[in-house]
Amino acid sequence: MRWSRPTTAFSLLAVIAALAVAGCGSSSKESKPSTSAKTSTTSTAAATSSSSAASSSVVAKAQEEFKKYEKPIGLENLPKIDKPIPTGKSIDFVICAPAACVPPARYTTELASILGWKTKTIDAGESPGAQQAAMQQTVTEKPSAVVIEGLATEILERQIDALKAEKVPVLLWQVAGAKEEIPRYYTIPGPTLYKEETKALAAASVVAGGEEAEIGLMAVPAFPIYAKTISPEFKEAVTSLCPKCKVDEYQLPVSSLGKNATSLITNYVRGHPGIKVVVNEQDVTSLGLEAALKGAGITDVKDIGLYATEANLPDLAAETEYAIVPDPYHEMAGLIVDSLARVYTGGSPKPDIETSPGVQLWTKTTVPAFSKGVEPPVISSYKTTFEKIWGK
Repeated sequence: MRWSRPTTAFSLLAVIAALAVAGCGSSSKESKPSTSAKTSTTSTAAATSSSSAASSSVVAKAQEEFKKYEKPIGLENLPKIDKPIPTGKSIDFVICAPAACVPPARYTTELASILGWKTKTIDAGESPGAQQAAMQQTVTEKPSAVVIEGLATEILERQIDALKAEKVPVLLWQVAGAKEEIPRYYTIPGPTLYKEETKALAAASVVAGGEEAEIGLMAVPAFPIYAKTISPEFKEAVTSLCPKCKVDEYQLPVSSLGKNATSLITNYVRGHPGIKVVVNEQDVTSLGLEAALKGAGITDVKDIGLYATEANLPDLAAETEYAIVPDPYHEMAGLIVDSLARVYTGGSPKPDIETSPGVQLWTKTTVPAFSKGVEPPVISSYKTTFEKIWGK
């Protein structure tokens, strides 16, 4: 924890000036302050002004970034597919365990149906054994493509190699660190998304906490994309934007999601009283957090979330969450289907890998309207965009 105290140089300068006057001897005229005292005072004032300007500049830059990300960005410049896209394809979508893992398969199913494709969802659970069994099911079924969401691929290499041997494209949804062999094995989305998302989170954190903010990052290292990409890039984005800010990382076990995560976070924040901003890598851990913090006597912490569930969105209106960076489920589902359409027509999935699907800071005033049971898209026109690309 860091404490910042103002410099009290002016009191000391006043004493120095008084001693300088006494040393000049008696005079009927008003004594003038010594040159050295004036210089020192001017120098201190200039330093204080410079420091204040630097602090103001940090916050102003963060506010500028915050404003930039209040408008959605992404899905730019994807080329049209000019060849006929084959129908009758099948996708096995292997999902991770938390509730936030369900929507990607749902929206992929919706968009794939536009092309006459079918999608099957397979829940891989939390244990390595369950995940390997889920992947072995895909090897047995031999679908047209397999999507792996959020899982550590190191324990799935045998099944992945078996699928590639059958020329079944394997796509990774938000998985980091895998060695890719395009077009049989690749990741959607590419790195552009995370750089934009973490910059948005950093901007919101500095605007919420100020130029010396102490930020508590509630990390979920069980998912490779957080441990290998999001956590380090968020820290880098904060340091770049706000050199005096500090990020304290607390690693939540995946088993705490939807269970006792709020209690764990509350205990951590209570033990780190300098924290005034909490960033949740899985926004499900924000649910009930304000009440838990208040119960512990903590009322001055702002909550910022990444990858919200539908249940988080009313918290923006209630101002129990300061800001949210949503997971662009709809847009990423479009990139998954679009990339496969390119592979099946003899093209490359690189345009989709290199495209950011959608980034925005949702606040009380910018969160889109939504229907119950449906997370709103980041880019409202995403479906029309893909239909035009596919000639539908």
